[in-house]
Amino acid sequence: MSQRLGRKPLTTQHVNHLSGSARAKDRLRVILETLRGAMTIPDACKLLEIGEAQFHHLRHTWLQEAVELLEPRQVGRPPKQQDIGDLTRRCAELRAEVDSLRAQVQGAQVREEITQILSNPMDQSGKKNAQPETIPAKPR
Repeated sequence: MSQRLGRKPLTTQHVNHLSGSARAKDRLRVILETLRGAMTIPDACKLLEIGEAQFHHLRHTWLQEAVELLEPRQVGRPPKQQDIGDLTRRCAELRAEVDSLRAQVQGAQVREEITQILSNPMDQSGKKNAQPETIPAKPR
């Protein structure tokens, strides 16, 4: 026969270390006792002063919430929720900024074209204006 080493299990005494009202702790303790087979459901109902249907409902609700609590969740802090109005306003601001920047770029392109035209005069055909050629004087 092997002896168990270490601490003795606390079983339902774990409930004592939880925060909550005494009534809630008693209910939890009784539900745990029925689950481990140490107490019958009729005895639990008498102790809690409720009917069997209410006991089954209470136990089912508690177990369901416990399962939901143990579901895997996304790690880390949840993303910050933003107001739709704030997002709409920010989107309008960004669109206005994009329009302004596009106008600035178009203005810069026009100025660059004007500078090129002024520094390289061209005739209407798109060729550089030819300097009037000097006709060599005929020898006399």
